[in-house]
Amino acid sequence: MTSNRPPDISVERRRALADARRARPDREAYDASVTMTGGGALTDLDEVIERYHQALNEFARGDPASVKALYAHADDITLANPFVGPPAHGWTEVSAALDYASSKFRDGEMTSSERIAGYVTTDLATILELERWQAKVGEREGVLPFLLRVTTTFRRDENSWKMVHRHADPIATPSPEGPLRTH
Repeated sequence: MTSNRPPDISVERRRALADARRARPDREAYDASVTMTGGGALTDLDEVIERYHQALNEFARGDPASVKALYAHADDITLANPFVGPPAHGWTEVSAALDYASSKFRDGEMTSSERIAGYVTTDLATILELERWQAKVGEREGVLPFLLRVTTTFRRDENSWKMVHRHADPIATPSPEGPLRTH
């Protein structure tokens, strides 16, 4: 039986990282900038992603401050989520969209995340994850679970990693309606 799931990316990724590392004259700087998936030392990118996951818990309780602190405050950043409609572009729009979206959550948390894939260069990293949340959403009184399919991009700005893009949507199941689905 053939699986639709990609092969174990950690082995392939480790090989690609090793090849890229050998090709770089600044190996120490490169080593400090990449994530070691599937084992190895925790890197500065790993630490930022961990802080990002922790910040989502505060976001799920209605407080966007920690997520906003992880974003680059730049004109080229973007955010697309179920609350904002067309993607927000630039710090002013993204900041306002984060305020609005977080105001729709209460008593929540991100209960887990599952990394599907990650792509890292010395200055740019993108991760695809499934995030499992539970929260009171909008005017609903009960805490409800939900699943988000999320792509997040980080960029190295000077000496730290900052978020420059997040796209989250609740579409985590196949539908014969494809882009015309109503749920």
